[in-house]
Amino acid sequence: MSKCITTYSGSEKNGNVMVTIINYLSKKGLTPDQLAGVMGNIGFDSNGYQTNIDKTENGVKKSGICLWTDKKREELMNSAKTNNKDWTDITFQLDFLWTELTSDASLKKKIIDWFSGHTNATDR
Repeated sequence: MSKCITTYSGSEKNGNVMVTIINYLSKKGLTPDQLAGVMGNIGFDSNGYQTNIDKTENGVKKSGICLWTDKKREELMNSAKTNNKDWTDITFQLDFLWTELTSDASLKKKIIDWFSGHTNATDR
């Protein structure tokens, strides 16, 4: 496995979040291309790796680094409450994301393939 980024020129808090995401997903076995796709999308969705995004757009509530909506947003919030966790905690959100990605093998492959093919956040 190739070495991962360990420095970031942005703000200290967001830089630490970015490094946490990179290290977490690298340890899960994502390839550098997959990791780049995931990082680009999370960075875009979370407005620079902010963990506490909780907003409404066009009547739809969106929360977290992946801007979870509808049922997934509700699952995120309920899981945090059930596990006595802060939903804005980056490790909690990454655990939630990984469970989501790995709970259905065919879905995991589709999502990771999609991330790998979309290195630009505007390619949605």
